[in-house]
Amino acid sequence: MVNLIVLYPQPTDDKQFVGDYNGHLKLLHEKTGIPKDAKPYTVTKFSSKEEKPAFYQMFTMPFESERALEEAM
Repeated sequence: MVNLIVLYPQPTDDKQFVGDYNGHLKLLHEKTGIPKDAKPYTVTKFSSKEEKPAFYQMFTMPFESERALEEAM
């Protein structure tokens, strides 16, 4: 098992980030053939009451092997 992990830094414009990110997820689903209602990945949003975390969110998607990840790329 291999995980693709993407860490996103704090955006300067939250609304722009969300719009761009949703567009990228749509493209991911289209290019890989993942059904729109399936989510074989997790998205974690970071928050803190004290100070802004270094990262805004994390995308994690598991693959059966390195080869499967390479083929998806």
